Amino acid sequence: MKLLLGIAVAGVLLALLAWAGSKRRRKLIAAAFAGRESLTDEQFFEAHFRSRGVRENVSSEVRRILAEQFGEDLSRLAAGDDFTKNLKFLFDSDSLVDVEIILALEEAFDIKIADEEAQAMHTVEDLVLGVHNKLRLRNDA
Repeated sequence: MKLLLGIAVAGVLLALLAWAGSKRRRKLIAAAFAGRESLTDEQFFEAHFRSRGVRENVSSEVRRILAEQFGEDLSRLAAGDDFTKNLKFLFDSDSLVDVEIILALEEAFDIKIADEEAQAMHTVEDLVLGVHNKLRLRNDA
C-alpha cells in the first residue's frame, strides 16, 4: 500500500513539474514574441525571404519543422530570431532538439548539413538560407 501511495505521489509531482515547466515556457514565448503579429507562411516568406530568391516552400517547411520540433506555435517567428539569444530557452528542456532539427531538415529537403555548418546556424534566417543554398548548389551541379 505504501509503495502504491509513493508511486502516486511521484506521479503527481512529475505532472506538477511538467505543468510548471510548460507554463514557464509559454511565458517565455509570449515575452520573446511580444508585440508581434502572427504571420501565415506566405506573409513570413514575403516579409523575410522573397527578395532573396528563396522558394516559398523552403521558408514554410523550415518554419513547420521548427514548430514541430519545439512543439510550439511559432507563427510570430521572425527571420532574425536567434536560438543562442532570444530563443535559447527553447532548448532548455531538450539538449537533442538542435540535432533533431538538423536531421529533420536533411530528411525534408534531401540534403546533408555538415556539423560545422549546423553549429554556425544561429537564426531562423541562417536555417532558411542554409537550406536554400544547399538546394541551389545541388540544382547547379
